[in-house]
Amino acid sequence: MPDQKLKMSFQPTVIEHLGVKMYSHTVPAIAELVANAYDACATEVSVELFDTPEHKIIIRDNGIGMSFNEVNDFYLKIGRNRRKEKQSSPCGRKPTGKKGLGKLALFGLGNKIEISTVQNKEQVDFTLNYSEILQSDGDYQPASVRQHSPDAPNGTTIVLTELTKKQGYPLDSYANHLARLFDFPDERFIIKISL
Repeated sequence: MPDQKLKMSFQPTVIEHLGVKMYSHTVPAIAELVANAYDACATEVSVELFDTPEHKIIIRDNGIGMSFNEVNDFYLKIGRNRRKEKQSSPCGRKPTGKKGLGKLALFGLGNKIEISTVQNKEQVDFTLNYSEILQSDGDYQPASVRQHSPDAPNGTTIVLTELTKKQGYPLDSYANHLARLFDFPDERFIIKISL
């Protein structure tokens, strides 16, 4: 594989205004990632909330995952409108994402986002660090590893750490809120949430 790097281009203040300030509550931020999983043809998404001893959030889906080029050309492109682009879904779902800001949502909750995505036996792991993004000059190259993973199933796992708020999670309230937001007619789409 050629020695390619991932790259995100932006004005650092955009991350603050569209990530941190718009998504300071847990459920709306998680909802953005659940919507991404739905758009990626996932049939199951798990949301794992860790309250103690380490505060973190893990979101896993069994969708189609992303290739290295898709991460670079689509995921790291801020403000991309999938609806306007009329991007089709391999499973025939109408895209739910419309503002291209979902990847910024978790910065409203924490400072470090670790992403691992697999598509057709290619695994791409990369980390988005909020403080490093703010210190960049508008071109941010996240630390990344690209490898062949013959046994890894397609899908994406996102781990959020260095949370800014370390409070308990009202699990029933979160589950009800997510169920209302994602009342899709597709019975093949299941959201599991656990503490």
